[in-house]
Formats: sequence, C-alpha cells, structure tokens
Amino acid sequence: MIAAVLLFPVISSTLIEPYVLAIYGVTALMAQANVAIMLLMMTLLLVLPISFLLFRRSAKHLPAYMGGRPATPDLHFAGSLGLTREAQTRNYYLTEYFGEAKLFLPGAVICTVLILVSWALAGVAL
Repeated sequence: MIAAVLLFPVISSTLIEPYVLAIYGVTALMAQANVAIMLLMMTLLLVLPISFLLFRRSAKHLPAYMGGRPATPDLHFAGSLGLTREAQTRNYYLTEYFGEAKLFLPGAVICTVLILVSWALAGVAL
C-alpha cells in the first residue's frame, strides 16, 4: 500500500495521463496535482495506525453485540425466554439437504457455467 502511494505520481504520469490524453486529447495538469494527491493518500494511510497508537490505552474493549442483549466474554447471551445460549455460527437446519457437502459441487458447476456464459455473451457483444 505504501509503495502504491509513493509510486502514484509515476503510475499516473506513465499510465493514466497518456490514456486520458489519447481519449480526450488534453490532460488537466495532472502532473502538478499528483504530488498533492500522494501526500493526501499518505496522510490518510497513516491516520489509522497513529490513532491506534494514541488511543490504545484509553480504548474500551466491549463484548460482542448480540442484537441488544449483552454477551459475556465467553460468547454467551440471553436468548428467548431468558435462557442463556452460546453464540454459534453453523448450519444446523436440514444439513443433510442443504449442507456444504451437498451444495458445493452443484454450486461450483452453476457458477462456472454462469461465468462461461457471461464471457461468451461479452464476446458476442464486443
């Protein structure tokens, strides 16, 4: 990311400006703005790490938000009827019909066919 930000003026002058010149016949002083854009991107790139360093000690570490009901550090929350439940992410409903093992192959075939059809239609449209 840092390399892309630092190389932005070079990328812009060798790739973007010739393309804009070929399409529109004129460029709008992009070379002079490249340094300002690079400095702005570098500043924005440094905001997050610097804010982590500055506010690391004063930051509050909160438990996961479970739809308005507080969760405990061990991922339990108050479920319906006041029962304590563990937060889980899994497919527990009709796994023999809709499980990953059953749906992976048909899903991969359908996605592959859709990609090939879209490529074919894109080739026809060009």
